[in-house]
Amino acid sequence: MKSKKKLFSVLLGVLLLISSLLAGCANNSASNEAETNSKTEGKETEQSDSKLKPYQLVMYYPGTPTKDEQLISDEMSKYLKEKINATIEIKAIDWNNYGQRLNLMASSNQQFDILMTAGWMGYSSSVAKKQILALDELLANQGKDISANITPTLLQGAKVDGQLYAIPTNKETASHLGFVLNKKYVDKYKFDITTIKRPEDLEPMLKVIKDKEPDAIPFFSAEGHGLASFASKLYEGFGDPYITEEAMPYLKLQHKWWNAGYINKDAATNKDANATLKTGKVFARVEGLKPGKDAELTASTGVEYVQVDITQPITRTDDTTGAMLAISRTSGDPERAMMFLNLLHSDPYVVNLLDYGIEGKHYVKVSENVIDFPEGVTAQTSTYNHGASWMFGNQFLSYLFPNEDPKKWDKFKEYNDAALVSENLGFTPNDEPVKAEKAAWDNAKAEFETAIFTGIIDPEKTIVKYREKLHATGYLKVIEEREKQLKAFQSN
Repeated sequence: MKSKKKLFSVLLGVLLLISSLLAGCANNSASNEAETNSKTEGKETEQSDSKLKPYQLVMYYPGTPTKDEQLISDEMSKYLKEKINATIEIKAIDWNNYGQRLNLMASSNQQFDILMTAGWMGYSSSVAKKQILALDELLANQGKDISANITPTLLQGAKVDGQLYAIPTNKETASHLGFVLNKKYVDKYKFDITTIKRPEDLEPMLKVIKDKEPDAIPFFSAEGHGLASFASKLYEGFGDPYITEEAMPYLKLQHKWWNAGYINKDAATNKDANATLKTGKVFARVEGLKPGKDAELTASTGVEYVQVDITQPITRTDDTTGAMLAISRTSGDPERAMMFLNLLHSDPYVVNLLDYGIEGKHYVKVSENVIDFPEGVTAQTSTYNHGASWMFGNQFLSYLFPNEDPKKWDKFKEYNDAALVSENLGFTPNDEPVKAEKAAWDNAKAEFETAIFTGIIDPEKTIVKYREKLHATGYLKVIEEREKQLKAFQSN
């Protein structure tokens, strides 16, 4: 009996050993199969990438061309060849020629791939004219990192009739207005900037600068830069904000400051506000603000500024479409263009190369995410300092300068969350049904806008003439069409 039990125990042990060996073989087989599959998938991905034919991307944005623009294109091309088998030409076009140049390229079917656009730069018009492509399918296939990283409100606000035609810069989703002041003068005259709650409160300080600093510009103004911006920011309708009763106090104050000699004499012709700021002669100007805007300006101009917040932050469609990159209808490879946009939202090297240039030449690292100009180089002398980082990709991946708040990006998120949100967010009017009237409106606006913003001419006389001209253009038809479209938008 004992021998039978012993034999049974031996047999049981053998069976368990065989079972264990078989299980191990099965596991090894599964593991080997998984490893083989993984390698095969990796190989297929590599083969897929290697199947991409070489392609040269061309990208345009508004700004003053920098000396090392081509050098940055060459450096970016080296990296893109490895990533998406592409090279790139990155080209700045002067602000005052940008819109006209793009329209000419579109009308002549000139091939290019990526362009900077915005709600305030005719984004909806570009959509209506079919100058830029719908991006929903491209975003789903080649732009997955964009969808994963971008603030959803931005994509929502950038849609036109339910479709996406441009990828917003991932940055603040709201905005407010106020002033930036030259800190040198604030400190020198011990100005208490906490007393500035409205534009009128700035006036005594402007007088001090005018009387005591003969080479300074107390208040900088130009087309698009002036107290009229407050009228535009606070306006909720579809007409022209500058002909409203609410706008007149701002326009009168601007005219008063012009007569007092507070405003730069070249206000009617100045086309490069950033260059003027870099001189260090400007004391104050109106600015669209966000957390740390003063530090950004300080870094890009080399002049220390402080900001004064006036209006309350609000998120409107214009804010979510304030800086975007679109793909041209004439692109030879829209998929490759979207791959590049995807890198701008996911790859810190790509974003910062475009933003700040080459490490060691255009900037040096102070710490992991903080940079500064190299020794002997300033914002004014840098050969690559376009000041346009707000136009590109995912700002939350961008380096900071030493003067910026290390928690800047956290504060951006808090700012976005705290802002009021317009109930019409995402609505962009399509002016194509009234394009003749809208074109006439634009022509009238171009005729009067410089006078409105700079205060050179008495606004009470100017606005009367402007209002008459607007009504002669069929301006009211544009408003009626927009209101009709809004009702349809709200009902969906």
